[in-house]
Formats: sequence, structure tokens, C-alpha cells
Amino acid sequence: RLMEAGRDLGAGPLKTFFLIYIPNISQGIITAVMVVFIPSLGSYVIPEMVGGPNSEMIGNKIAHRVFIDRNLPKGSAYSVILVLLILLPTVFQLFKHRFGRQEGRKTAGGVPL
Repeated sequence: RLMEAGRDLGAGPLKTFFLIYIPNISQGIITAVMVVFIPSLGSYVIPEMVGGPNSEMIGNKIAHRVFIDRNLPKGSAYSVILVLLILLPTVFQLFKHRFGRQEGRKTAGGVPL
């Protein structure tokens, strides 16, 4: 119905899609990207099998430093980088979701509409 309303108000198909449809599903898109992005960072077995020993994933780097080189400080540093790569977008989304929606929220007597 929103797409039809946008078309009735004179917006073309692309403008309707980007100004009406995408903002309504933006949270779902961001969540889907994070659900795919986070496990792909920590995975080192699948890239090792598919890409071979020359694959350049951070999970492979950590496993190589810890198990093969026995360079625990560098493996730990890579692990901290991995944790930050996962934590920063997650915290950003949490604060955006928690504090960003309260400004535009309409209430009637303290009850959200």
C-alpha cells in the first residue's frame, strides 16, 4: 500500500523504492548484513579449505599465528582487532536503535502511538 501511495503522489518506481521501501526495511537489511558479517570474520576452516593456504581472512591469520608460528602476542592482537570489528558495529546499532528512535516517537499521555 505504501508503494501505491508513493506512486499516487507522483513518485516514480525508483524514487518510491528508495524513499519509501528501503527506509522501512533498513533495520532488517542492517541486521542481515551483521548476521552474515560477524560469523564470516571468525571463520577460518572454510576459507582454508576453499581458498587454500594463501587466503587472507583474519580468522586464518589468528589460527596461523597461534597454532603454526606460536606467536601468541600477535595472535592475541589479531583477536582484539577481530573483537573490535565485531563489537563496534554492534554497539553502534544498539545505540542508534535505543536512542535514535526516541526523538521521532509520538506519544499520547506517555503511551507510544
